[in-house]
Amino acid sequence: IFEDRLAAIESDKLDWGSAEMLAYATLLAEGHAVRISGQDVERGTFSHRHAVVKTEDTEEEVLTLNALKDGQAPFSIYNSLLSEYGVLGFEYGYSLANPSGLTIWEAQFGDFFNGAQIMVDQFISAGEDKWATQSGLVMLLPHGYEGQGAEHSSGRMERFLQQCADLNMQIVNTSTPANHFHLLRRQIKSICCAAKSSATSANHLWFSRPKCCCATQTPPPALTKWPKVPSKKYSTTLQQLPKISIPLYCAAGSFITK
Repeated sequence: IFEDRLAAIESDKLDWGSAEMLAYATLLAEGHAVRISGQDVERGTFSHRHAVVKTEDTEEEVLTLNALKDGQAPFSIYNSLLSEYGVLGFEYGYSLANPSGLTIWEAQFGDFFNGAQIMVDQFISAGEDKWATQSGLVMLLPHGYEGQGAEHSSGRMERFLQQCADLNMQIVNTSTPANHFHLLRRQIKSICCAAKSSATSANHLWFSRPKCCCATQTPPPALTKWPKVPSKKYSTTLQQLPKISIPLYCAAGSFITK
């Protein structure tokens, strides 16, 4: 696993899992604790994270993100029970108690958050307005209609969008590893984002797709900026902006067709 990641970086490619782990590593090295919980988050449901690895002979668990350097912040990750309501509620409370750290809850599939809909309705989307409490909790919602059935498809981003008002939370669709790297870092480093919960959708097929790797060295490092609109690719579209009356935002697989 680690040899593959090193080889990818040396060949000027960075996949989704590597970009995510790199974001955590930089935050930990800078003194910000990172905590993740959810179903199968240690490995990652789509075998992309591998935050915990086991030795073949003794099955000793190794967390490489806790071996970065002396004095680093702690990295904690837990495979949780199939109880989205209880776990998301706990992580919301944890994010309130530890605002300087990055707290993440990941749904095994995006639509599984519906088991915790009450937490989203009553606390995450409305807590700041009702009680003046600010949370920087991140909800990762792997999303996409990939033929796995009605219970493993849509992250219901429309529900989150319907609950947005008065800058109460961020709804994000990351489409490249560089996007994801910056999203996780800015949740701690950006003043405007650190106190806002984030519901983040991404197509789970991108986690292991070679086409979705980003360059690390050439052209200028892809991890140094987050292009809101990749203008070169969409130069024709940008020229037609005055003629566009209805913008269409899409999540998951509609963005990458080949």
